[in-house]
Formats: sequence, structure tokens, C-alpha cells
Amino acid sequence: MKIRSKDEVKILKWLKENHPDLMKEKNSEQNLDSTDSQISWDESSIHAIDKFGNTSLHAACTRGASVEIVQALLECLDDETINAADWNDQTALHYACWSQASKSVIKLLLENLSVKTINVKDQDRENALHYAFAYDLSVEIICLIIQNAPDQAGVQNLNGKLPFELYNKEATDHKIHMEKLKKVHQQMDKNDQPYHPGLFKHLSRLSATDVSDFMNLSYVRRALNREIIRPFSLFCLIFETVIQIVVIGFFSVYLTVDDQVLPLAASVVLACCLCELVLLPMIEISTKPLHVFLRDPNSIVDLLQIAVIGAVLFVYNIGRENYFFERRLLLVLAIGTSWFRFIFVSANLFYSLAVFVTALVATINSLLPFAYVVAVVTVSFAHMYHALGPPDNISCTSGSAQSYSEGGWVCKLPDSYFQSFVMTFGGEWAFFDQWEGLYSMVSLVFALIMGIILLNMLIALISDIFTRTKSQSELVFWMHRLRQVDQFESIRRLFCPTNATKGRFKEEEVPSRISLNDWWNENREGWKKRGEKYQQVLYWFCNTNTSTSLRDTMDNAMTPNFFHRITVFFEMSTWGDIVSLSKAFRKFVAGVSYNEH
Repeated sequence: MKIRSKDEVKILKWLKENHPDLMKEKNSEQNLDSTDSQISWDESSIHAIDKFGNTSLHAACTRGASVEIVQALLECLDDETINAADWNDQTALHYACWSQASKSVIKLLLENLSVKTINVKDQDRENALHYAFAYDLSVEIICLIIQNAPDQAGVQNLNGKLPFELYNKEATDHKIHMEKLKKVHQQMDKNDQPYHPGLFKHLSRLSATDVSDFMNLSYVRRALNREIIRPFSLFCLIFETVIQIVVIGFFSVYLTVDDQVLPLAASVVLACCLCELVLLPMIEISTKPLHVFLRDPNSIVDLLQIAVIGAVLFVYNIGRENYFFERRLLLVLAIGTSWFRFIFVSANLFYSLAVFVTALVATINSLLPFAYVVAVVTVSFAHMYHALGPPDNISCTSGSAQSYSEGGWVCKLPDSYFQSFVMTFGGEWAFFDQWEGLYSMVSLVFALIMGIILLNMLIALISDIFTRTKSQSELVFWMHRLRQVDQFESIRRLFCPTNATKGRFKEEEVPSRISLNDWWNENREGWKKRGEKYQQVLYWFCNTNTSTSLRDTMDNAMTPNFFHRITVFFEMSTWGDIVSLSKAFRKFVAGVSYNEH
């Protein structure tokens, strides 16, 4: 067969010069410098695939072929060859990004490759957008990829990295990378591109200083508002508020200290509320470092309420009379924490309240060093009073209320602590009615330090902190909203991973749930391909490995931590195994592998 197409002649000449391994000669005496009618090179050379799975399109993208050559290849090749991936699951688009091809070449590929091919992930679970950031492609190319494949922004590679987190740290400064990200956001705004939830996840991982720059972008704010008013987000907000109101009513109205045993129905309701409260912290811990989670005041309040409710369920279901003091203490703590958390929950619904609560929390955090100094000074004076002993006209053995109020409280150290703190907070200083020598002198020094110096410092400190927080109130509100949106997106992915984004973005394929009671389930291979997070858990539980490289990097006896095990179990396992507290569920909780007893 003679090749008469000029495009094919052009391609064959380029292949001979750049990728001769793909060439198949029919007549070795002929050459590509001959006229069109004389060429007898096999046209199947254009469609050939080498031993590594590379096609002529792979070669063109990785060896700097011109736009004309790539265009000619796309016109000559069949769909199967155009969309082929090599042995490492890398497509021509991967190669083009890796070799830093021009915007015109990448645009041609995005227009001609199938949607499935554009979104292909290599064996490291990295897509074209990962490559674009890792190899420092231009803002225009990155926005072009996001425009054609928005779902790529939310894909994590084997190391749990999103595309926006990848850059050459040796060649690129962090500030330069942040500036590039802002330019990407501005370009997306100009192109009126939708904002993928994966971008919110990336922003939530940034430091407070970095994320504040993005929160000032109107594009990001509009995207956050669109997410927060979606039905699923509104449902989460309302549901959390309702649950908290139920908890408040339970502790403030229904439960009393005289109740020794909770009725079954009440225990079930409280246990359901506890499950909802546990869910959010578990999701957050699984998606962010523990120290970041514990720095959030909302997280501390959540954990405190979880602990109190768990203790109430335990103590009230024992039903012993000698737990009367514990029941009173728990009831007081439960009422206080439930109402206090209701403030945080309500702040999710109202802008002005969110700003005030944030300012209040910031003020309290800033006052912790001051509170430490006040406590130490007060304790030191309590010991001074106790060391002086009672005044001459007071006896420590009388125990009357009059003797106590006139200075008898110095006889016992706990009473001395209490009265000293009462003076600190109440401002009613002891031994000031008349001169009582050393007692009055100590009180004068105490009043000078606490009532004048530290009190005025406190007033100035609170005023300064609150003013600064107020000036940043708008920024604080949007950072809080980002945290909410990321949290709701994590919940959505947990309960409805495939259909919740229908109509917005094409979600990455999620393997079907499997029963881990039968560890030899063939569908587990699909979960292994989702990344090292799942490979580690499956290897530990099933005592089977996925690759030699993983065996070299893992300690065979290493057991994943509790939150790692539980989050993976909830993602992989069937709902029947979860609800029924199956054998596999109990083993995951206890940290016992399938073959251990």
C-alpha cells in the first residue's frame, strides 16, 4: 500500500528522526526523502506500539513535536491508539505535561482525548493536573486542564497529596507557589469555572497565614456561599442544630440527679446523639493532623461533650446509689457543655454571632498566659496567709462562722486558697477594716498587684485583642465557613461517594463495598488500587501484600492506628457489617488481624 497522505509522510519523517523503534519498513531500499509516490514505508508504523506501551502520540508529546505533527497524528490515529496508556498507565496527556509541552499541544489533546482518558491516573494515582503542578506548567495550562477535567482537583495520589500541593520545593519558593495558586484562582474566576470541592480540601490544609490570602478572593467566597446553601450542607447544619437541642433538653429538662437508671428509650436517644457527635471528630482526625485538630476550640468542645455523654450513659446505667455525687457532677458538666456547645453550633448559622464567638475564643486564648500569672500570684498569697496563722483573737478550733469571716479561714490551706481567689475575683480584700499589722500589710501588697496593676493590664489586653479580632472578623468568618464546607464534603464522600456530585462534577470511580468477614473477596483488589492508605490496612488485616515495594517499606508487624483502621473500614465495608457490629468490625476496633484470635 502506498502512502500518499502528506500528513502521514510528515509523521513518518518525524518518527524516523525521533522514534525509529516504531518504524516498520516494507522496502529497505526506499527512504522518506523520496517523492510521495515512491514511499513504501508501512503506514502501520504510525499505529505501532513499542514494548513499553508507547505510541507515536506518546513519542510526539514527550519529544517536543510541533503542533502540526500532533495535529496530524490525532487525525491519522484511531481512537484506541489516541487513548492508549503505557505500562505505567500514563497517557499522552501525562507525557505532554511531564515534558512541559506548549499550551497549544495540551489543548489539542484535551479536545481529542476521551473524558475517561483525560482523567486517567497512573500507577501512583497521579492525573494530568498532578503533573502540571509537579512540573511547573503555566497558569493558563493548569486552568485549561481544570476547565476540561474539574474532577482532577480533588484526586489524591498514593501519598495523599492533591495536585495543588505538588511543586518542586528545591526550585520553587513556597511564596512563589502560593502566588501561582492565587493566579490560578483569578484565572478560573475570569473563565467563570466552577469550584471543585477538592480545592476546598486543599485550602483547608494550608496554614492560617496562607489561607487568609485566598479568603480575600471574591471568587472563593462566592464558591463557599454556593456550597453552604446546597441541600446537603443545609441538611447537615440543621441536623447538627436539632441534635444539640435534643441534648440540651435531655440534660436540662428530662434528666435529674434522682434518676438512678436511664430508661431504655432515653438511653437509645442519647446513644444516637453520641454517635452523631463522634462522627464529625473522626472525619476531621482522618483528614488532618492531630495537632491541627486539637488547636480548634470547636474540636475541644466536641470532645468534652462526647466524654460527658459517654460518662452519663455509663454511670446512669449502673444504677448504684453510691454514685450520687458522680451523677450530680456529671449532670452539671453535661448541662454546661451542652449549652456552651450550642453557642458554637448557632454560630454556624449567623454571621454576626460567628464573628463574636470567634473574637471571644481568640480573647480567651490570648488571656491564658495572663490567667497563669494571676493563678500563681494568688496561690502564693494564699500560702502567705496560711503561714501567718489566725489573728490573736481567733482560734482555729472554734469553727464558728464569725471566727471564719474574721480571719479563721487562714487556719486551713484549702480555705486560704478559696478566700484568696474570692478576693482576686471579687475585689473585697480581707484585713482592711482596721490595721492588723502584718495581715493588713500582706493584703495591701496583694491589692496593689491584683487590684491595680494586673486588673488594668487585663482591661487593656482584652480591649486590644477584641479590637484586633473585630478588624479581622470578615476574614475569620470565611475561614470558619471553609472549615464547615470541607467537613460537610468529607461527610458526603463517606455516605454517598458516587452520586452526590451528579450534575456538578464527574466523581472518581469508587469500588463497591466488600464484606471483610470474608477477606478473600475478589473486589478488594479495587480498593488496593485506591492508594497506600487502603493497601496498608488490607495487608495488615488479610496478611497479604500488594507489591514488593510496599513490603520493603512496611514493617510486617505494624498495625495501623485506630482512626486509620476505622475510617478505612467505614469506607470499604458493607453497611451490614457496620450496623451489625460484625466480627470484622470488632477486630478492626481491637486492632486484631483476620488470622489472630
